Amino acid sequence: MKIPDSILSEILDKVDPVEVIGGYVQLKKAGNRYWGLCPFHHEKTPSFTVSPDKGVYYCFGCHKGGGLFNFIMDIESISFIEAVKILAESAGVDIHVEQAFGEDNTRKALGELYERVAGSFHYLLTNSKQAEGPLNYLLKRGIRKETIEIFKIGYAPPDVKWLFCFLAKKSYTKDFLKTSGLFFERDNELLSLFYDRIIFPIQNERGKVIAFGGRTLRDSTSKYLNSPETVLFRKKDNLFGIAHAVKSIRQMREFIMVEGYMDTIAMHQAGFLNTIAPLGTAFTTNQAVKLKRYADNGILLFDSDDAGREATIRAINILEKAGISTTVADLGTSKDPADILQKEGEKKLQNMLKYTITSFQYLFNNAIIRYNRNTPEGKEQIAKELFLYIYQADSQVRREGYLTILADYLEIGFDSLLYDFINWQKKYSGKSIRSGHIEQPIKGSAEKTGRYSSELFLMIAVALNREYFKTVRNILNQDDFNDNSARELFIALEECFRNEESSLESLFSRIENNALKNLVIEKASSDEFAMNTDKIIQDGIIVVKRKSLEKKRDEIVKMLRRSNNITDKKYNSRVLLEEKMHLDNELEKLRVR
Repeated sequence: MKIPDSILSEILDKVDPVEVIGGYVQLKKAGNRYWGLCPFHHEKTPSFTVSPDKGVYYCFGCHKGGGLFNFIMDIESISFIEAVKILAESAGVDIHVEQAFGEDNTRKALGELYERVAGSFHYLLTNSKQAEGPLNYLLKRGIRKETIEIFKIGYAPPDVKWLFCFLAKKSYTKDFLKTSGLFFERDNELLSLFYDRIIFPIQNERGKVIAFGGRTLRDSTSKYLNSPETVLFRKKDNLFGIAHAVKSIRQMREFIMVEGYMDTIAMHQAGFLNTIAPLGTAFTTNQAVKLKRYADNGILLFDSDDAGREATIRAINILEKAGISTTVADLGTSKDPADILQKEGEKKLQNMLKYTITSFQYLFNNAIIRYNRNTPEGKEQIAKELFLYIYQADSQVRREGYLTILADYLEIGFDSLLYDFINWQKKYSGKSIRSGHIEQPIKGSAEKTGRYSSELFLMIAVALNREYFKTVRNILNQDDFNDNSARELFIALEECFRNEESSLESLFSRIENNALKNLVIEKASSDEFAMNTDKIIQDGIIVVKRKSLEKKRDEIVKMLRRSNNITDKKYNSRVLLEEKMHLDNELEKLRVR
């Protein structure tokens, strides 16, 4: 299925690239472009640029770039169709996509199924007699009815066959439901994965249900259960509460991270709308990268038990590596935020967030609990505990500052600590450290392009100034190009011209060579062709045409030299001489021009 270019152009005409991309990246204007830290790889100096006049983005660090549709696809990890729908909604453009293909159909069908199931579970919790116990549990934990409504909390009944029967009546097939992540199969029957549990719908940033989490009130089974991974859901990429928190996080450039569903809901109810949580697993680098799109700072509020402390330490190191500064809130003797809400009320939670400690202080406090800082061995172990965090600091000034503080805390000489730190750094730098480190920055999909031909130079200039292509195609054709990349770009522009497609998005979609596509995007994000455009293109046309004519003339001259052996009348000397004279005349005209 192809969405008409007129619709795509209408969408792009009605949205502001800076506003759209600025929702994910903090941008600052410099000249006629906007700059920010790349959301696709970790960097400390902005190399990500947006050119609003051309509607393209490009990172000079990781070489990732494209148009607005590409940006939404990459940043949200969604298909082209979904990206078009998101921007169309933002632009107020009505599009009716009756059918997509492959995975798009599956994603759409699963999304619709999850919304229906979430609505049914929510209805059961708020209206069913068999859900009175779970509902009273939530109310006793201090969760208000309006909060239950906001998060669409639901209840899955005890009957393991109920959900399948309910959905079968709605015309869902058994084969489709097998792939939904809602069932497990036993004796050729599909039984509900979630039964007799409070249900927490897991939503993406746009508020679409992509999975479920369930909490049992019984002691005999696992307390929490999450959906398995599907085409819509990957645990390592998503965060609970992000749909309700993303607006606040963007505005504040700060998030609060807690451990679980109930903690997140308690924090939102207490007024901390920028609260999110991992999804029942350890915090991941992918989640850190997602948060970096929206925030520069974070507050960690994990449980006060041993597992909570380990989770806090891991999150500190991952977030520091991602370039997010963190502080830690001390829960004291309380178990978790939900426990505080239930026993001490919202004001206690609010007061707790006013007094946080730095991540460095938190790590040091935890280290001195385990090691004796009055012994040489203890001092060494404490230092090693802090080296990972110091190593990941985003400036030399901060690293030296941390080392100075640590030397004072341990009552040892700075030079001795620095010597040990340098040796530690030599040992670990360049290696993959499993806990607390983020993977190396994403490499560009295309190789770095150095010098390129005059033919390609011309066609890139034309690609970025499309009004000149009509002139170019009247003088040149694809056979005039020796450079394969220039020829491919000419053909792509010709196809766009014939189909009356004027957007860069359409052009990018027709370029198969990723290195070429990236080069065009890079040049679109620079000012290289902004000055003397007319002269660049006119001179470029003459150069390419001259080289093409000279090549043809050279071939004619070679044929003339061996024309005595050619019997075909088409190649007799008179015909060849006439052809050579014609080429000479054309070359003379170019020389005069």
